[in-house]
Amino acid sequence: MKNLIALIIFLFATMQTQGQTISEKELTGKWKVVKVDMLVPDVRKEQTDKIEMLKKAFLRLTFEFKADKHFTFDIDIPEYKLANAHWKINNNTNTIQIQDWKDKDSDKSLLLELSALKENGKTVFIISEMFFSLEVVRE
Repeated sequence: MKNLIALIIFLFATMQTQGQTISEKELTGKWKVVKVDMLVPDVRKEQTDKIEMLKKAFLRLTFEFKADKHFTFDIDIPEYKLANAHWKINNNTNTIQIQDWKDKDSDKSLLLELSALKENGKTVFIISEMFFSLEVVRE
């Protein structure tokens, strides 16, 4: 049992350090999703249709990180679309936080949090709340 716990801790630590984080300068620009992976392999049968719908929508998704900190999340699902949002990098968690523009000078109204990594020459955005990994290319 102790070996299993040690193995799980080792694997988690290894997964966290595999990719290199992206700097603010590298992140700025427009990104298009080219591949979608589910981070949780076991999904309840009743969720399969919704997950497939999300995967298809993500393949048409673009992210835009502007130098003035405006953020756009352009997706075919109206309730997920973001047009006048603000982005900032949280150096404590190595994540990108997206919030309402009106709350840009505070920690209020977190709409989305993602990680941006470079792995094997590819750029990957991980949306932790949705358990998706999105391979992206600059548009």
